[in-house]
Amino acid sequence: MRFYLSTLLFLTLVACSEASDNENVIEEPEVDENYCSCSELVFDEPYNRFYLTERKKPFTGVCEEYYDNGQLSLKKEFKDGKNHGMAVSYYENGQIKEQKEFDTNFQVGEQINYTPDGDITYHALYKRGKQTEILVIKPK
Repeated sequence: MRFYLSTLLFLTLVACSEASDNENVIEEPEVDENYCSCSELVFDEPYNRFYLTERKKPFTGVCEEYYDNGQLSLKKEFKDGKNHGMAVSYYENGQIKEQKEFDTNFQVGEQINYTPDGDITYHALYKRGKQTEILVIKPK
């Protein structure tokens, strides 16, 4: 009987100590290294690329910035520290202001600029960073 009481006491103490240990654990928020604020990115001029925390680790992912009202103002995509993919800026009303496409830091494809009402003011084509054709140009 004494053995059972000792075992029961031991198990109770162990269970209580584990519960109190778990109560004191503060979980760190999970950091997504593929997402950040654009203002957090650092440009490494000698290597012509962006990084977030470590110079030897170029950033791959998406960065975003927001207006004070919480509305998205800018969203850019990166691969191996280079602008790669879409870069879209927005007006405070949520309407797209400008959209561009990049391929390893070179502007490619279409660039379209809009008024706050959604009308196109500029539409051009780019190839390897050079404008090749203007399709639309209107005064703002």
